[in-house]
Amino acid sequence: MYQSREAYTAESIGHSVGLKQGQAQGYEAGHIDGWNEAIADAKPKFQQLENKLREAREDLSIARQVNNDQSFALNAAQSLVIAAIQTLENAPQEFRDNFCNALLECSNKHIKTGHLRKISLIELSEQNCSQNIVNTIKRWCEDAAARSNDREY
Repeated sequence: MYQSREAYTAESIGHSVGLKQGQAQGYEAGHIDGWNEAIADAKPKFQQLENKLREAREDLSIARQVNNDQSFALNAAQSLVIAAIQTLENAPQEFRDNFCNALLECSNKHIKTGHLRKISLIELSEQNCSQNIVNTIKRWCEDAAARSNDREY
């Protein structure tokens, strides 16, 4: 069949090289097709996750702004309370009693509407409020309660 050993070797080598090239081309084509299918399958899932992440970032941004606004409001309220305490420090006891009564009525109204929650003075002192403010208001309210037995402070 073969005229010489060299012809057999050449055909053998050609067959082997062709087989390897064919396998490589088939592998490459399969690899590319498989890769494209995987990307096409993963793309919608990735988009969903990306959209959820974007929404979470927007929610976080809104929450941070609300927190900043609340901190600003709390600092403003604390400044008003400090000014009221400094003003009433040397005022007659009747004025301090009126302040405590107004504070009680206003607080109860806001607690009923859900704008405030009822907390103890101990819990208030554990928060970021100035200890001096808490102690002063507590002392005034206790004095006002001692003079007025019909109110609970």
